[in-house]
Amino acid sequence: MQNFKEGTLEIKVEGSDKNILRWTGKSEDRDPASLLNPYFDALVEELKGRELEVQFEELEYMNSSTVTR
Repeated sequence: MQNFKEGTLEIKVEGSDKNILRWTGKSEDRDPASLLNPYFDALVEELKGRELEVQFEELEYMNSSTVTR
């Protein structure tokens, strides 16, 4: 599983029994889906059937377009 880095946004994947996606930095892109959707499409296939936790605590800023569903 690969980490994601674009500008100041970083998503770190930490995995063992429970997989954690740790978001840090800022998500300021006007169209974050164009960057994040391909990343998540691949990640979902890798993590299928495994527990996942998403942590936003270290995220400094996220615009309303970042997480839509």
